[in-house]
Amino acid sequence: WALGLVYGPAYAAHAETFVLLMMAAGVAYVGSSLGYGMTAARRFAIQAPLFLGVAGVTFVASLVLVPRFGINGAALAILVASFVQLAGSAAIVAHAVAAIGGAKT
Repeated sequence: WALGLVYGPAYAAHAETFVLLMMAAGVAYVGSSLGYGMTAARRFAIQAPLFLGVAGVTFVASLVLVPRFGINGAALAILVASFVQLAGSAAIVAHAVAAIGGAKT
């Protein structure tokens, strides 16, 4: 009802899509924070392949999910891509932290 109140009935009709997009945004915010970690760790070169991979996952997920689920499929594709970005960024930051820890011992 809040969507309808704020944005009108056209948005209220897609409340499920809104929830999926907010889930994707939450995951993306954490992934974005890890992106700052990658930059702080000076892991610049690996970021381009990571984001090319994320774009590829978004493309494939969209091809599979949008025809089957429509607008919710698009939101699901974004959610999948956000998880891939989060996982890739976390792995890169973890590797960087391990390398720094190994250099000090």
